[in-house]
Amino acid sequence: MTDPGVERLVLRHLEGRPLSRVELVSRTGATDHQVQAALDELIGTAHVVRRPQDIGPADYELTPVGVEHLARIGRMTASPVPAAKRPVVKRQPAAKRRPLVRRPTVAVRTPRFEAEPEPADRELIVRLAKDLAVGVVFSGVMIATHTSLLMLSLVFLITGVRMFSTYRTWAKKRRSG
Repeated sequence: MTDPGVERLVLRHLEGRPLSRVELVSRTGATDHQVQAALDELIGTAHVVRRPQDIGPADYELTPVGVEHLARIGRMTASPVPAAKRPVVKRQPAAKRRPLVRRPTVAVRTPRFEAEPEPADRELIVRLAKDLAVGVVFSGVMIATHTSLLMLSLVFLITGVRMFSTYRTWAKKRRSG
């Protein structure tokens, strides 16, 4: 069982926008353990949801159930009449709230070439990759069958010659075209 006062503080601070656990500790003045226990309890009752971030600690956000719970807590603490004697009032449907503004996250960039390779360059890359793949497959077969080192060296030599001739053909075509 967590401290209801800490739960109330956490709910009130999450009302405005999502916050990390460290931010909640600094804003509530409670210990890290108390805030974590309150968050665990609130997540278990679906009042708060944990939103992992790409970079940095996870944010915790109030759910619609949590908003209603916070409103109920506010009415209970504000009312001088005991909860058992309060009249039940039917509420109007809640107006739509503006969506919460999320902090911008840093996008992880994938490395790219300065300029995309030309089609002829792509063709060279594909041919070289094919030649290398054939050489690797033959080398693997030779190693698996325990063939002599001389035969394995011959496969490497043939693979290198094929890759060099592929490059020479590409270079001639590039110079002429």
